[in-house]
Amino acid sequence: MAVFNSRDLSVLKSSCGYIDTFIDGSTVVGIDKILTSEQRKVLPDVDGNASQLLRYTMLSIWYNKERKVPFLAAYNIDGSLKRTGANRVQFKDDPRISASLQLNNSFYNLIYNSKETEFEIGHMASHNEMAWGLKKEIQAEQTFHFTNSVPQVEKLNSGLWSKLESYVITETNESDNKRISVFTGPMIADDDPTYVKDRSFQLPLFFFKIVVFSFEGKLYSTAFVMSQLKRLRELELIDAPVTGYEKGFVLPKPFSDYKHKEVFQVNIQKIEAYTGLNFHWDNVEPLNIEEDERKIYKIAQTGGKLKNKLANNNTYNSVPILTNMVLPGRNNILF
Repeated sequence: MAVFNSRDLSVLKSSCGYIDTFIDGSTVVGIDKILTSEQRKVLPDVDGNASQLLRYTMLSIWYNKERKVPFLAAYNIDGSLKRTGANRVQFKDDPRISASLQLNNSFYNLIYNSKETEFEIGHMASHNEMAWGLKKEIQAEQTFHFTNSVPQVEKLNSGLWSKLESYVITETNESDNKRISVFTGPMIADDDPTYVKDRSFQLPLFFFKIVVFSFEGKLYSTAFVMSQLKRLRELELIDAPVTGYEKGFVLPKPFSDYKHKEVFQVNIQKIEAYTGLNFHWDNVEPLNIEEDERKIYKIAQTGGKLKNKLANNNTYNSVPILTNMVLPGRNNILF
């Protein structure tokens, strides 16, 4: 009798993918309109899917074949279902697209030839996030495809970004509706710097995570950004300066002053302006960050409902925001 393998071609071709009505069963938080027409031109041919979308179990990926990284990973989490720690397995190619379009072991072996680890194979949808429900092993194992990864500088993926992922998992157990949808990926730009050991590969400088959740019958979205720019320079993995903006010829590039392992909560429009991606959905209200961006100094595992000024609303409402933040000079946790 054949042993079931969650990453066999036949299993992957029949996977359901991200579910766009997952949160409340009716409101559509879709992925079909996220990419621009130009971005769609660099999607790979996908065996078994004419739409060129890579579907896994509760996870879908729009993949950039020219940059060899995902535009984004979209996935669902149900915090009401039992979650356990997921076993790690080896990353492998996704057999539905050409291996030549993926960053595989040969690329990462090149990176790991140095004495100090320069990069981690950075999960976009992490295996621990996906380890929920009756199919938790399948969901977790299917995250270990190179199509769901981006090179991240050492300790980035085990620092605040990983804690943010863990907090998202924890908070789904605290919110009224325990289901959320998450969108995460590298912030791809045409002028991203090339990796000094492989000039054919451009390194993304920033990563985003957008969470859509329900509170009191209404859906909200909020966004986070993390930078690896400064650490890439410290390790001399990219040439500096990155572009002319650092010489003072133009206004500073967005996010350029973010330090390594710092996480910022930002208005979603800021991510859209940088990437060209569209994260607007009918009946989903973006949380408004009045100062445009807010640094997260501590990710508190406390849960609870915090005060937040909703976009286009002059009143303060009690809304869980998935990240409780302690700001400098203040003792209270606020949003």
